[in-house]
Amino acid sequence: MDREILFKVWDKKAKRMSIPFSLFGEFTLMGGVHSWQFESGVEGDQIGRLNDLISLQYTGFRDIKRTKEYPEGQPIFEGDIVETENKAGEKFIDAVKWENDLLGFRIGECHFFDDCKIIGNIFQHKHLLK
Repeated sequence: MDREILFKVWDKKAKRMSIPFSLFGEFTLMGGVHSWQFESGVEGDQIGRLNDLISLQYTGFRDIKRTKEYPEGQPIFEGDIVETENKAGEKFIDAVKWENDLLGFRIGECHFFDDCKIIGNIFQHKHLLK
């Protein structure tokens, strides 16, 4: 099976989100923080700050927006806030969460990631969750 395993980190202290990375790329959780790059282009290099970082896993799904940067859709991560529809066709907004009981990701009561549009994340856009 071939699948992308990506993460992002939210830096609680700096209040910034990293760009997506592979565990075998720019950042290694098992070996400590070597370096990470934030969306603003600022790089960090401070071993021992792991308690300031919240790791967010890629769900394996992408949103419906197509851009030059994301021609297949933007990757949806745990902690993203998305707009989608339930089976009854009702639109709703909720955060993507990992559910231990399901061993999978969920958006509110929905388990499906079809037609999702990322509109923010739980750290920078809490006001979108009513």
